[in-house]
Amino acid sequence: QRCESLMIQNIQVLRRVFRYYCIAGSVGTTNPWTMGPRQYENFAKGAKIKMKSKNLIRSLYEGGGAPVGGDKPEGMEDNPESDAGVKEMSLSKFLESLIRLVIMRIPDNLPKIRSVKGKGAVQQEWTLSMHFADMLYAHIFTHASMIQKNEEYYKEMQIPAVKTVVQERRSILKTMFEGAVRFGGSSTGRILFNTWVQFCKKAGAIGTTVSLQRISLIFVEVLENGEEGGSNIADVSIDGKVLLRVFDLQDIGLEHFIDALCRCAHVHHGERHGKLEEDILNFLERNILPNATAVERMSLK
Repeated sequence: QRCESLMIQNIQVLRRVFRYYCIAGSVGTTNPWTMGPRQYENFAKGAKIKMKSKNLIRSLYEGGGAPVGGDKPEGMEDNPESDAGVKEMSLSKFLESLIRLVIMRIPDNLPKIRSVKGKGAVQQEWTLSMHFADMLYAHIFTHASMIQKNEEYYKEMQIPAVKTVVQERRSILKTMFEGAVRFGGSSTGRILFNTWVQFCKKAGAIGTTVSLQRISLIFVEVLENGEEGGSNIADVSIDGKVLLRVFDLQDIGLEHFIDALCRCAHVHHGERHGKLEEDILNFLERNILPNATAVERMSLK
């Protein structure tokens, strides 16, 4: 019960951690919705979660660990486009793995008894939820990387001059967005991640200053700083018991699309502050808008 409460209270932060390592820990094509074994190992290393054997982290991921009841971790889906035997882990299965990871660590040199200070001090046995809380706050939230919100950038986006630059080009950006929606074949009028990547390639958003990885992080960033909910729903469960239901939004609408392009402009110009309206104007006029025809052709394919 307590583990469930801890996970619910911290689901947004855990999702930011998961998405960061899905992207930042990958090589080549990135996917912010699934995590590979090397990315999972990078997460454990970043969070400074130590095991007696380095192979235990990978064995947990691949299903060869020692989870609750002796069952192998479920939810690992084969990726037909990757090397044989390599699995991919979704957000819900990542959350489940954290509980299993705690259980695997308990036999190690973790404390099983803690002293409760104060009058009439007693010793209290550590529960599973105590170990889980310790891993969350002493390791994951303290040491692991996660998707961050650039507060200064979003503050500058509210400046009238910045709003004017965006508003004056909203019509053509809307047309480009609609073209990308048609290309992606979306029935919801929104853009999925793969469509966003293809759009950025056609529109000239990717270059020496804005990498594919950064484009991916920007897509996730605008999602995390926007709407909650989503149509992609999955249960987080251990031994058949559902702990919580995860709603994971995976597409963006027009407002987030424009926000993402403005973030690209910010990154392209070195994320400097005080001249955001100039940076957005230059990026749109020199990189994005000249490629409007190419984007339109993309939507006709």
